[in-house]
Amino acid sequence: MIRAGATRGRRALAVTITATLAITASCGNDDKAARDSAAARAAVAAYNAANAAAEPCPATGHWEQCAVKKRLEMTGLAPRDSVVSDTVKLGPTPTVYVAGGSAIAVYLFPDSTARRRAAATLDTTKSIAPDAALTMRHEATAIQNDNLLAILYSQRDQQRERVSDALLGGPPQR
Repeated sequence: MIRAGATRGRRALAVTITATLAITASCGNDDKAARDSAAARAAVAAYNAANAAAEPCPATGHWEQCAVKKRLEMTGLAPRDSVVSDTVKLGPTPTVYVAGGSAIAVYLFPDSTARRRAAATLDTTKSIAPDAALTMRHEATAIQNDNLLAILYSQRDQQRERVSDALLGGPPQR
């Protein structure tokens, strides 16, 4: 789900870059390096302005959905919002992402105690820890950190490592 502000920001960035390139192209007497530098500065300024207008993700010391998505994006996974009907029932409704051909169901609890209680109800024959070796039973990977419990449905070791490294690094601190 793309926020309306993010879409407007991308449009503004595209218009600004196009205008900057048109202006710098019309200045034929200038040095090419100076034109490239001016275009790059303008593009960076437009990008920063567009992103500053977007709602910031609060650094509360606990996981928030925006922080989870940002962390996954920082690892290069490009998560897309999705819906999986048969997710594990653990209390809160999970946010489901699809990234790299795998589904990730992210559950956010009020605190780590509630997350631990919910994690204790997981079927250990259907989920394993991130550092456990995969078996032929095709278990999901249960990633737990602070108030976050993520269930990763992937059989690729590299994907399991990337997602667990991103989420086990901890939530953004205050």
